Amino acid sequence: MVESSDSGAGSNIESSDFNFAFNNVNFSDRILTIEVMAEPLTEKSGDEYCKRSGNGNMKGAQEIDQENKGLGLFFNSRFSIVALGGCLLHYLCRGEVANDDDEVADDDVPTWSKDSSTVLRVKMLYINSAILALKSPFFHKLLSNGMRESVQRDVKLWISASEEDAFMELLKFMYCGMLSTSTTPRLLWDLLVVADKFEVASCVCHCCALLGSLPMNRDCALQYLEHPYTMIDGIEPLLVAAKQYLAKKYQDLFESHDELMALPLSGIKAVLSSDELHVGLEDAVFDFALEWAHANYPNLEERREILGSHIFPVRRFSRMSTHKLKVAFECEDMDPSLTLKWVARAFIVKAEEAEHQHCGTECAYKRPPLKVIQLAANHAKCLVFLDLRREDCATLFPTGYMKSQLFYLNGYAFFLRVQCIKNKASSPHSFGLFLGMEDVSDSVVTQYMFASRSERNKEFRTIQMMEYTFDKGNTRGYGLANLFNTPWTSFIADDSPHFLNGLLHLRAEVIIKTH
Repeated sequence: MVESSDSGAGSNIESSDFNFAFNNVNFSDRILTIEVMAEPLTEKSGDEYCKRSGNGNMKGAQEIDQENKGLGLFFNSRFSIVALGGCLLHYLCRGEVANDDDEVADDDVPTWSKDSSTVLRVKMLYINSAILALKSPFFHKLLSNGMRESVQRDVKLWISASEEDAFMELLKFMYCGMLSTSTTPRLLWDLLVVADKFEVASCVCHCCALLGSLPMNRDCALQYLEHPYTMIDGIEPLLVAAKQYLAKKYQDLFESHDELMALPLSGIKAVLSSDELHVGLEDAVFDFALEWAHANYPNLEERREILGSHIFPVRRFSRMSTHKLKVAFECEDMDPSLTLKWVARAFIVKAEEAEHQHCGTECAYKRPPLKVIQLAANHAKCLVFLDLRREDCATLFPTGYMKSQLFYLNGYAFFLRVQCIKNKASSPHSFGLFLGMEDVSDSVVTQYMFASRSERNKEFRTIQMMEYTFDKGNTRGYGLANLFNTPWTSFIADDSPHFLNGLLHLRAEVIIKTH
């Protein structure tokens, strides 16, 4: 048998093997009746099915209890708790929505009946409601729906014939956390779909892991991407694997042109969102996207919606030529408001890149470039990386300094400054690193921590956390005058451990403290 890898809160309980209790009357408190239907159950067919239970005055499935998910039924003598199309629906047998405190005389309730010709077979199992409720929010809602009648012993579910094998395997998995050794790829997929429908997260994750370990093909990848899932977080690893497969398979847009034109939206999104397409210019991707959209969505409004919501948001307009950006700006297949935003943003990026190239040529010595990674959604924390050549550091002796390019944190402009310092006449020169701020208009409290890489372990070694408040006029920088606690001559020496392949790698973690 294949073991599951449950994780999270309560995993010790969830991973326990309760196989001994499966369909065992001694460890069960309910009877589950499973009616296997000859055709797939849909919201529409479910409505018609329930209408035959009463007089037809029934509210639509979308109007009642939208937050409940799954597919199933619980019946008793007076109430029907129906789950179709991902909704648990509470009905009186005559079709009206019931409150928990409603009193209904038995004589007022018509006898429930239906055309049994669509029922292929009926299965009855002893179930433990605690185990099923623990594993599945769906069963938790079904078995504890808040109505007095939920304590009834009988529980009834409808499933389609195509779900039968997978559903039975799912019930066993909920008891023991394992699958049969004879589980085929086809059954694994059916089991994933059923587990997603009945909200059994542990089974969803287990099926995704097993399917992801199998060889992928085009049809499987599209099947994984096309299905409408409920538990998208658990499915995400499988979706990522499917997207990566399609992106690699169709790297060359021109070699696979005909196959690509036949891909559905989910497949073409996976391909066009890849940054590893074999094309000379981003212009070619833009032209192909328009061609595919025209072939698959002849209606202009629908085509605009598909391109604007799904295709173009994943492409890089800033990598398109100026000529193609002008073409895009005038393209009727694109929503004008979205086109204006994308094209304007692309021109801004191009202008910034040109400006940086210009500064890099003329001011490389005074303003070495930085790499900045934002670490907080509110832009109050970041990592700043500064790489310096050995020859640039050597020019700082005996009293020189360099400021880095500016980086911005929560709207404030900061920089890093490196300097050769001699604090006292009797002390040797040393290498200093400082955090500075430009144009301080009010008090800004910062915390920062420096780090550097060495030849010994090639990993960043952090140095103490510091805190400083920048006030108006105090902008020249504060930090460590002897970053490496070593004289300048040892720092700059040919055998210095602080340079890797001739580069000094520095890092600063900067935080703006907010109150």
